[in-house]
Amino acid sequence: DLRLGMYVTVRGRRNDDTTGVADGVVVDHDLRGPVGTVDAPSANGKTRNVDIFGTTVTLRRKNTVFEGEGFDFDTIAMGDQVRVSALPGSRTGLRATRVEKIGDALEGTEVKLTGEVEGWDGIGLFLLGRTEVYVDAATEISGGPLVDGRFVEVEGLLRADLVSVLATEIEPDDDEALPEELDDFEIEGVVTAIEGPREFVISGVRVDATDAKFKPRTLAETLALGDRVEVEGAIRNGVLHAEEVIARDEDDDEEDGGGDGGGDAGDDGDDDEEDD
Repeated sequence: DLRLGMYVTVRGRRNDDTTGVADGVVVDHDLRGPVGTVDAPSANGKTRNVDIFGTTVTLRRKNTVFEGEGFDFDTIAMGDQVRVSALPGSRTGLRATRVEKIGDALEGTEVKLTGEVEGWDGIGLFLLGRTEVYVDAATEISGGPLVDGRFVEVEGLLRADLVSVLATEIEPDDDEALPEELDDFEIEGVVTAIEGPREFVISGVRVDATDAKFKPRTLAETLALGDRVEVEGAIRNGVLHAEEVIARDEDDDEEDGGGDGGGDAGDDGDDDEEDD
């Protein structure tokens, strides 16, 4: 079921107004696993960071949706087993839009994580970030052999140490794949890389804003890693050519009454895929 704060992929068509018709909606949680370290809240009390499988996840008091009895920004604790929906917040971190407590971390608890394969020993062990992932004869591997540098999604079980994982299924991590051509596309997210003047990456999507209108106008000069923006434009050869780049901040969420958004593909006569 769809819940407030979930980050989803929508396949459908957008009308001329602000409405659209969805043919399919896929919910894909970024992380499912145990909370490691829990930092104290920031000086202003609005944010705090937790560690899950070596990934820094930023929580926001007002804009992250929490679900679970007695579970919230203040009570999240080491050892909580959680399911996280999030936007990329940096090269190594996430900004949570929704965190659901699903129990306590125990040996055999089901987990999910994504990342780049490192240190594959060719037998049964590799790293995703700082997390050791073990492979055995029962592990289902799709999309080709394991090699260093391959980006994968791993589902598995917590081992007895409660920090390493026995993989049950490994598949390619291709959630961010975009169509090569699309006349109308819109996405909101966090800048995770600056590749050149008016060229950047937002939530895994490469953006060319050479001819874009920026709001405010000064954003063209001040855009930086971690900035949250909304981009509208067309996709050409897999790159989003921006027509408009709009700065967004925490207050925008409070006014809209919800968490971070994602992509919104328009109707060019065919079924299109977008991130929402």
